[in-house]
Amino acid sequence: MRVARALLGVLIGLALAFFALEQSFRFLLFSDSEFAERHGEKLRNPFLFADYDADSDYFKLQQTWSKGDPNKRFVQRDPKLG
Repeated sequence: MRVARALLGVLIGLALAFFALEQSFRFLLFSDSEFAERHGEKLRNPFLFADYDADSDYFKLQQTWSKGDPNKRFVQRDPKLG
């Protein structure tokens, strides 16, 4: 019984830790706050999450992360649409 209770505690702790890590990661990627933009700058690279040649997710991420900066928008064009 003690082992089962300890195991349950560990599993709940791990689930909460992974949830907190996921939320922190999403905050750094998608928040408009100055803190997130400063500390998540290296993560906000569409090449890390999508293939330029394979799908349109690259352009969606690039558009999401380049708000307000026209120099960062669409540096590379979509091969089909131009």
